[in-house]
Amino acid sequence: MADKNYQVFQEVYDLLFDKSLYPAWADFCQEALDRYLPGQDRYRLLDVACGDGEFALEMLERGFDARGYDLSEDMVDRAQARLEEAGYRDRIYQGNMLEDQAETGYDLLTLFCDSLCYLEGPEELSQCFMAQAKALKAGGLFIFDIHSAYQMNQVYPGYQYIEEWDDAVFTWRSEQVRGEGTIDHLLNIFVEDPETGYYERHEELHREQIFPLSCYQDLLKQAGFVNVQVSADFSFEAPGPESQRLFFTCVKEA
Repeated sequence: MADKNYQVFQEVYDLLFDKSLYPAWADFCQEALDRYLPGQDRYRLLDVACGDGEFALEMLERGFDARGYDLSEDMVDRAQARLEEAGYRDRIYQGNMLEDQAETGYDLLTLFCDSLCYLEGPEELSQCFMAQAKALKAGGLFIFDIHSAYQMNQVYPGYQYIEEWDDAVFTWRSEQVRGEGTIDHLLNIFVEDPETGYYERHEELHREQIFPLSCYQDLLKQAGFVNVQVSADFSFEAPGPESQRLFFTCVKEA
């Protein structure tokens, strides 16, 4: 049932995910490199929590020497198939963002799509930041995004979304039951059985949390990042009161 549940949700994510985000993340990375690490002919990139490999593929197509890893074996299989179909082999592997990676010396590490919000506390954040610092070359960049406090505390609580197809219904409900800075997303997919006409329910719960900006900044400094810039919504402008996505551009000590 677990494999079937994963397959059903992945098909829905593919249909509903805003694919314009991939080139937007790529453009942000390119501008960051132009600002902080200019003058190289080619950049080595490691995409952390790479998911289905779509962002890694975007960067490969732009000429980056890109690789990626994900904790989920299913996602790794999907990403490998996606990249191999495009002609890129041996670019994806299974790994944990809290652990040191075998290869180091990367110019750029990315961790997008609020994946960091799934970590459970400052201790895990510290582990993650230490691991990313070890994977980077001196002077390299670590770029990640998280939900803003406005998104977590004002936009998400009470949010509901429903999508219907001929043979399936998708529902998404977000609730803030664990206090400020947290959100629980309950996702349901009801898929019609063509033989019986009954609907089978598939359910996922996503629990996310954010911490004060000073927590991220202090832990990044402890991990060896000397220049940490916080901006908002795919720009290099400072966050405002209604910014929804925060970007951290972090330079490792040279």
